[in-house]
Amino acid sequence: MYDTGISFGTHTKTHPILSLLTDKQIEEEIIESKAAIESELGDRVTSFAYPNGQPSDFDHRCKRVLKKNGFAFAVTTSCGLNTACTDRYELFRGRPWDRHPNQFYGRLLLTRFSS
Repeated sequence: MYDTGISFGTHTKTHPILSLLTDKQIEEEIIESKAAIESELGDRVTSFAYPNGQPSDFDHRCKRVLKKNGFAFAVTTSCGLNTACTDRYELFRGRPWDRHPNQFYGRLLLTRFSS
């Protein structure tokens, strides 16, 4: 898949809720996952998706580890619109389990007009 132009990011080693871990555990989860994927691809990995992806599932410690280890951005599962002011380590995106486009658009509208 990689050879056909699909890019890959990382998502931790064991899929824990990162905000519940120690600093050392956060580093191990992120760094070891990055190293494993880079080893398989033979290329750098610069994108990250937080496990579960809700605001309570990650914190400033996670973002610090991502920045320190060369990640360009990280995505959440929070719905919203990304702008030039959006923290690139807290990017909004659709939820991967959505099966119908109207669910995604409905959440976008709800987020947009409830802010």
